[in-house]
Amino acid sequence: MSQDPNTTFLPEERDDATEWLNSLLNKNLRVSVTDGRMFWGQFKCVDAESNIILHSTYEYRFPTSSQLAAAAAAHSQHPHQPPSKKPTTAPPPQEK
Repeated sequence: MSQDPNTTFLPEERDDATEWLNSLLNKNLRVSVTDGRMFWGQFKCVDAESNIILHSTYEYRFPTSSQLAAAAAAHSQHPHQPPSKKPTTAPPPQEK
């Protein structure tokens, strides 16, 4: 099945649909949902309600226009300074 991966495939027959879903097993898929989120993960199956089940999934949310504006303003104030990050060090071990 050689088709553009960015197009939607709508099988007309149940056997075609089953074959198409089987061809996707264990492949990494990007799934966009109507609220703007995107999921990237390994396709495992669909459930009885036709929900897509992905394994080891990452969820991406695009920044809002206000978040983009805030980031642009922060960058314009300090253009050569990388964005600040909170330290992620663990607290020191407690002695017993």
